[in-house]
Amino acid sequence: MTHLPQTATIRKTASFVATAALALSVLSLPAEAGKPKGAKNADPKAVIKFYAGHTTEWSNGWVYWAPNGQVRIYWTNQDKSYGKNSVAVGTWTVNGRGTQCFQNDFHARKKGSQTTEVFEAKKRCRDHVVDPDGNLWARDKDNKENSDWWELKYELAKMKKGETKKSAFRALAKKFGVAY
Repeated sequence: MTHLPQTATIRKTASFVATAALALSVLSLPAEAGKPKGAKNADPKAVIKFYAGHTTEWSNGWVYWAPNGQVRIYWTNQDKSYGKNSVAVGTWTVNGRGTQCFQNDFHARKKGSQTTEVFEAKKRCRDHVVDPDGNLWARDKDNKENSDWWELKYELAKMKKGETKKSAFRALAKKFGVAY
């Protein structure tokens, strides 16, 4: 993939979007200060089952966790020098300790431009554990301001089975020349 020259603004936007993609759901959830008592690392198969084939929706965008390990994101840009939306394509994995990570390239256009800029987002990870009652918990491993644990049942309200926004993603990806 060819990357265009990166600017400080693009890097800040990429960092913001990547952080927001994982952290937004946490902001509306009940705070859970510590790791649940007696919790153990989640079985990677349980973590994969939770995310794979689902779309997580927020007021300013969504992410689709494809079963083949691809992640697709459609996002409303916070940086007003860019057009309204951006798209991202990348990969997501779950390691043997139940930690889910994703990394992707965002594609956006400055307002009035026909040139799509590509910038890489920082790798983001979530730890997952299971409490003694079998409930799945997570925390944003990379968010130092909010590394509290939350029970994933609260995230279910934001998740839909399937790629619910496929047509919107395809249209913008095509406009930006993004293959996936």
